[in-house]
Amino acid sequence: MASSNITEKTLTILQLNDLHGYLEPHWEMILDDGSWSFKKLGGLSRIATMFKEVRKQSAGSVLTLDNGDTFHGTYISTGSKGRLMAPKFLCDGNNYSLYFLTL
Repeated sequence: MASSNITEKTLTILQLNDLHGYLEPHWEMILDDGSWSFKKLGGLSRIATMFKEVRKQSAGSVLTLDNGDTFHGTYISTGSKGRLMAPKFLCDGNNYSLYFLTL
């Protein structure tokens, strides 16, 4: 039997969804452990900071996925058809597909 040169690698997956065009943090009512409460959520700067920290601490590659509901919900996203959000996404160190710029 031939010997194989298998190398173990680590992949960290970061997932973002339901941004709904909120570039800035906002208060939202959520159900947490069976109780309703207001929590500050979102904001691309906050999310980018969290993602950068994970990248620093990661022993391997990091893959960032956006699962949708990103470019609608606020005037800046819907009014510009996502165009005004592109610079914010590009400044956070991620490589995003810019399909929304052709809308």
